[in-house]
Amino acid sequence: MKKREHVFLPLMAGVLITASLISCDKKDDNIPNIPVTDINAPTLFNVVLSTSTTGNTETYVQALDNVETGAISFNNYGFEIPSTRTARVYASQNGKTLYNLNYGGGTILNYAVKGLQQYEQLNETNVAPIIGTEYPRWTKLNDQNALLHNVKTDNIYADPTNENSKYIYTESKSSLANIDLATMAVNDYITFETPLSEEDTKENLYISRIDAPAVLNGKAYYGVTKSKKNPEKPSETVKGIVYQATSLVVDYPSLKNPKVISTALTTGSTYGYRVPVAHVYNDAIYQISSTGFMLKMKDGAYDDSYVFDISKSLGFEVGTLGWFHVADGIGYCTFYDKAKGNSEEAAAWGVARVDLNTQTAIKMDVPDKLYLFQYQMAKAVNGKLYMALAPIGSQGGVYIFDAKDASSKGFKKGASIQTGAGASYIGIF
Repeated sequence: MKKREHVFLPLMAGVLITASLISCDKKDDNIPNIPVTDINAPTLFNVVLSTSTTGNTETYVQALDNVETGAISFNNYGFEIPSTRTARVYASQNGKTLYNLNYGGGTILNYAVKGLQQYEQLNETNVAPIIGTEYPRWTKLNDQNALLHNVKTDNIYADPTNENSKYIYTESKSSLANIDLATMAVNDYITFETPLSEEDTKENLYISRIDAPAVLNGKAYYGVTKSKKNPEKPSETVKGIVYQATSLVVDYPSLKNPKVISTALTTGSTYGYRVPVAHVYNDAIYQISSTGFMLKMKDGAYDDSYVFDISKSLGFEVGTLGWFHVADGIGYCTFYDKAKGNSEEAAAWGVARVDLNTQTAIKMDVPDKLYLFQYQMAKAVNGKLYMALAPIGSQGGVYIFDAKDASSKGFKKGASIQTGAGASYIGIF
């Protein structure tokens, strides 16, 4: 276990140490003197910070029983979550177990959460030899199970031994595995050629990534993104391709019988990057697309009779990555203004309340200048959603959204949060 008791994070040099959480004991070499968290509380909140918006970044966490008051800072404090690139983290519903995919290291680990920066490693499994990469992706389904997945692609040439011969197509193979979260063991594993629709084959498209599955009635629905190679220069990927929103569907838990389903309602990816994309509600799966549509799936197909255009409801065109369901069909999505872009420099991100029942969205009055492209998780507890929101390198707060309040100010601000230059909060787990 690694704790940051003596290591000062240079990029945080300008951040004020907050007395309520990180007061220093002058008699003990500046070791933080922090009040004891009640680890027997019904719920712990694992607050996670990334030290950079670039890929290679350190990730730190601390566990609190209360994020509604006080202040939170990672200045010279926090447990470092092992990861080659930004850690891919989940937690149990009560927050007392933390799960980590060491992205770039090819291992999965779980920890007993002891409060504050105390995390005890329980199990570690090297999944790289099984899934075929040190950079797989995964999704926690519940407190017992997770799905691990990867797509491997290879260009196929007329002469397999000569990459200078005519390019034919790009082969895509999907690898899926079931994970037991108690032991971090791989229970099932399967690899298959990723299926394509007739239109994809005709357009020479292929599925290049899958992620963010949801499970309903014996089926797992994976969001996907598609790509296309330049046939004249297969090392290059064609930019700006347009394709129907698509999902990969397999039987669950066997992970067999793969098929792809698509909808004509919208275009774009459905894999979410790092944010949950699909949730089960009222015996259906609701999945958000990158183009700002909420889509409905059940019985192994899209339901095109359900139309929820988030952009139309908000009154301007947005791009979306994922959403968090709170209760009774009410949730919150992260979005960016498409007219400004999704970059860190544009800082054009926001949060919208979405209502699956009325197909309406409301822009919440959260701070401007947000960058949520790398945001991973918000925690739903008792009809409320807890999000850590702060502009890059600036102060912010824990925003507690009340799902029953259908107004743009339907939240209260909890604990204040601090970052340093380049650092950002990537979630509350």
